[in-house]
Amino acid sequence: MLAEQLLLLALDPEKGRPGLGKKDALEAGLCGALVSELVLRKVVAVAEGRAVVVDARPSGDDLLDEVVRLLAEDKGRARTLKRQLKGVRRGLGDVVGRVAQPLVAGGIVREEVNRVAGVVSATRYPMASDAARRLRDEVRAWLGGDASAGAAPDARRACLVALLGASKLLGTVADGVAERRRASARAKSAMEQEPAARAVKAIVDEVHATNLAAAAAVFGA
Repeated sequence: MLAEQLLLLALDPEKGRPGLGKKDALEAGLCGALVSELVLRKVVAVAEGRAVVVDARPSGDDLLDEVVRLLAEDKGRARTLKRQLKGVRRGLGDVVGRVAQPLVAGGIVREEVNRVAGVVSATRYPMASDAARRLRDEVRAWLGGDASAGAAPDARRACLVALLGASKLLGTVADGVAERRRASARAKSAMEQEPAARAVKAIVDEVHATNLAAAAAVFGA
């Protein structure tokens, strides 16, 4: 699932948490990834600047079903996609923890809870397998492919790389400014060719805009 892949790439393998100052951007990215997953599964469509539920049947995935419910409840409010994503983030609560649970259950990451005087102060998810390394290698291999060679675009890889960029995490799969620019261009090219990925672009753009606004507020830009 896109959100789980985004989280795996975002977490420091040993510390089990995102880099300094990356948590807010990651949470916005994870919400975007969850809604993007529903778009790729044809459960949600993006039309006229909003996410619209087109198939409300239970999927068997509790987290995705909750996102569908949150979006369906929003139907009468006619809110913008940006506000819908904020509503999903607010409704889910601990987004990182929610996305991490299947990874914990699958033995991919460990859950380490720090408590002070019996109160949870922080939760970390260090790697318990080499799944993140394999995923990183797969994404790098995709990024190294020739986008003009006629190969069919990969909608999921394109969306993942675009979400990494919007969440300020592209450095996890691309080294240096030049390589990050090439990665961004590769994702953009694939998203323009693949209809399913094109539908996700509005979500990626809103995640990017949200994180830019948050950064501007912090640094007084």
